[in-house]
Amino acid sequence: MIGLVSSEADKRELVSRGAYIDSYKRLSIPRSEAAKDEWQPFVPLIARKVFTPLMAEMIPESAFGASLTNLLTEAAWKEIRQHAYRAAGHVCQCCGESSGPLECHEVWSFDDEPGADGWCRQTLRHLLSLCHECHELFHPGLASVRRRSDAVIERIKAVNEWTPNEQAIAAQHNNRLFFERSRKRWALDLSILEADDPLPLKSNWSLNGRSGVLAAQTRTGLSRTRITGLRHGVTLANGETIFEQAPPAMGRS
Repeated sequence: MIGLVSSEADKRELVSRGAYIDSYKRLSIPRSEAAKDEWQPFVPLIARKVFTPLMAEMIPESAFGASLTNLLTEAAWKEIRQHAYRAAGHVCQCCGESSGPLECHEVWSFDDEPGADGWCRQTLRHLLSLCHECHELFHPGLASVRRRSDAVIERIKAVNEWTPNEQAIAAQHNNRLFFERSRKRWALDLSILEADDPLPLKSNWSLNGRSGVLAAQTRTGLSRTRITGLRHGVTLANGETIFEQAPPAMGRS
């Protein structure tokens, strides 16, 4: 069986077509059925006839620590994660795993041209629902620290149907981007998040002067960032609300 990536709104229709539903209300079909056109919009990445290969763009070193995981309080981050899991039907969007715990991966795009303020923009594009093994594919640096590089490389090649040479070329490209981008400052554009209230930040984050720069000591060291694009901004532990409009894009990534 392979899990289907489906929202709550799709479930009744998919069950009527023959999808199975388990006690956790997750949908699945036999793997032998996954190639049929009727299921293709809902099958995970590895079962699609046509797909864009996974490209695990590494977060620049200058943006380490500035992720939703590290920025937001646990309650706020949990609510966002649960929304992503529900939207994916509580299955891994990469492999279709539906029996184990899920993790939420932040997908970012990078505008390498700095704006008038000198900051480049890092824009949140998607929140993916992934099993642990597939989540590792997006964090090759962390996999290396954990001595999991060989296993992750083999899984990337299998998912993308890459030869060893194709995988090596992709890795070289990502490494080049990592070092280039690590020389720049990155402001986060969180426009994709539709929050009705200011998002609460963890207590270790504080405003660095009047420049709108947030700073915190995280497990990767001192992190600095700016947060834009939220209609109601973010709230510090002291109750202060910070609001910044997303700047217009100055270039393309």
